[in-house]
Amino acid sequence: MSSRSSTSSASYPRTLSIDLHEFLLHGIERLGSSVVEASNHAVRLRRPVAAVPMIEAEDRFFSPEAGLAIGLSRILGVYCMEKEGTHMIEFDTVGGPALVRLIEREGPGETESSSYVAVAEEVFFGPINTDSLNALRSAIGDPVRLCPQCQREANHRIARAQALPIVTILQELTALDEAVHVIKPGCDAELSAALQFHSMELSGGLVSLIGTEGARLDIQLQFAHSVLVNHGRRGGESVSLLDLFDQRNQSVLRIAAAVPGMAERWNEICESEVR
Repeated sequence: MSSRSSTSSASYPRTLSIDLHEFLLHGIERLGSSVVEASNHAVRLRRPVAAVPMIEAEDRFFSPEAGLAIGLSRILGVYCMEKEGTHMIEFDTVGGPALVRLIEREGPGETESSSYVAVAEEVFFGPINTDSLNALRSAIGDPVRLCPQCQREANHRIARAQALPIVTILQELTALDEAVHVIKPGCDAELSAALQFHSMELSGGLVSLIGTEGARLDIQLQFAHSVLVNHGRRGGESVSLLDLFDQRNQSVLRIAAAVPGMAERWNEICESEVR
């Protein structure tokens, strides 16, 4: 356990004890330096931020600084957790448990006092029973279950992961000298970030791009069913777009790169798979 967390008298997990609307507007901004994480069944995206101030627009809350948007009516529960000495705020949504997490991040000049601990002790009640929380979470969301044919295709995809176009494309992103824009879409929450990745890891059916200061993109290859490459524009700038879809033709990831010829290169990689 880290020295920062050892000074706290709080026990975990804890559940939000104030109005959710109030917490989103005034509580989150007090957390300070954080790693923001958003997930779906296929993708997990993490990015470091200095703060997560939120603004309200109808039923959604946005943090332009963090690239985060979350639907108020989609939130089912908010909990403060401690795992291996690190504090985090987890949001359960209609889509599933802990699909959005705010994780404390130790930065230069920080002292042993944790803003996460202060917020936990002020606006979260607890500890709550872990077994009860796990039972509650097991009833949330609709886990993606593959039919036998899709599962066989997924197993084949994982077995030949090194040869997959999406893996080759991700590997080549680590050689770029500039950031690419990564978006984890979703009606519950969306997270976007301009990130530069320096390495890739492939372990079984999980491929990961690693950036700096906690930035990371994880993709479960069993759900990486198809890829669509396109051109788009951002302002007056041409960008290459890559969309990743699951077996239900649901978009699970978008990558945008303002690199000349990138879409053509991605198409070349995909077409080499077909030949």
